[in-house]
Amino acid sequence: MASWLDDARQHANSNMTIMLIGNKSDLAHRRAVSTEEGEQFAKENGLVFMETSAKTAHNVEDVSFNVYLVISTMQAIFYCTYGLVMEI
Repeated sequence: MASWLDDARQHANSNMTIMLIGNKSDLAHRRAVSTEEGEQFAKENGLVFMETSAKTAHNVEDVSFNVYLVISTMQAIFYCTYGLVMEI
C-alpha cells in the first residue's frame, strides 16, 4: 500500500485528495486489515479513510457523499483560483 501511495503522489497533482476506502466490510471473518490499521495508515499519510460494504449498503451513501464533497470543493477552489488569475 505504501508503494502505491508513493507512486500516486509522485505521478499525480500534488493538491489531490486521496481517499482510502476499505471495501467488503461485511466480511469480518476474511479481513486482512483491521479498521484500526486502516485508520492509522490513513492518519499517518494524510488520507481520508472510510469502510464500506456494497452487500449491506454500510457507508455506501457516506462514501459517495464524501467523494462528491471533495470533488465539489476542488472545483470551487479551481474556479476561485482561475478567477483570481484572470483578474491579474
